[in-house]
Amino acid sequence: MRQVQVSGREADDPRLLAAQAKLAELAAALDTHADEVHSIDSCRQAVARIDEELREPTPDGRRLAETLEMLSLALGSAASLTSLADSLRSAIQALLG
Repeated sequence: MRQVQVSGREADDPRLLAAQAKLAELAAALDTHADEVHSIDSCRQAVARIDEELREPTPDGRRLAETLEMLSLALGSAASLTSLADSLRSAIQALLG
C-alpha cells in the first residue's frame, strides 16, 4: 500500500485537509483496483505530482488542473476510481478558491 503525505499551506486548513483525504483515498484505491485502470503507472505519477503540488505554499492551479486531466485519462473507465478522482478535483477546486 502506498502512503501519500501532503503538507504545505497551513496544516489545519480544512480545504487542504479535504484535498489530502481525497488524495490518500484515491491512492489507496489505486492499489486495490490497479488492474482496472488504463495505466497504473500514469495514475501513480499523477498522484505523486498532485501530492508534490499540494506541498507547495501556493499550489499552482494550472499544474493541478493539467495533472488531474492526466489522471482522468490514465484511469480510463474505472467507475469507482473516476468517482474518487472527481471528488479529489472538487476538493482541489475548493482549496484553490
